[in-house]
Amino acid sequence: MELIKDLGKKKDSKGRKRRYGLFSCDSCNREVERRIDCGSTQKNCGCLTHGKDFRNFETWVCTTCNTEKPLKDYYKRTDTHSYRRECKTCVIEKSLIRNYGVDYTWYDKKLKEQKDTCAICTNTLEHRNNTKFCIDHNHTTGKVRGLLCSNCNTALGLLKDNTSNLNNAIQYLNKYKEDIV
Repeated sequence: MELIKDLGKKKDSKGRKRRYGLFSCDSCNREVERRIDCGSTQKNCGCLTHGKDFRNFETWVCTTCNTEKPLKDYYKRTDTHSYRRECKTCVIEKSLIRNYGVDYTWYDKKLKEQKDTCAICTNTLEHRNNTKFCIDHNHTTGKVRGLLCSNCNTALGLLKDNTSNLNNAIQYLNKYKEDIV
């Protein structure tokens, strides 16, 4: 990559002053802002137009599960406009394990136990924006409880997982309940 303009020093993501420059990519003529003082030289900007491996492809091999999948099964990166090397399934699986300590097999098993419905309101997912149930967990212990629709999960969160708040809400609704004839 060829340096077009030295942009001087500015703070990086960790607050340290680094020297940046505007570079022109040899392959696609795209202008990219990169660090000058990092010690390594990059040959291209990182987009999909570089190298014979990335020019004409419709499938990609996931680095985690080592299976070949179509490109639609991968997230597109916003910084380089290339695709991630891990498929969407593996990214979500890692997120489930990191955040809740469960994997897809637990999710599928729980979904079958609940007959594809929310554990509280017993509604199925019919809305086009909600394609998966929320994993409900106890915020103090971290223990996973079940699968809830977005509304029920939000309601429990707003009630702060407190049963006395829930009982107060029930009493309030019963107090102002109007019988419709």
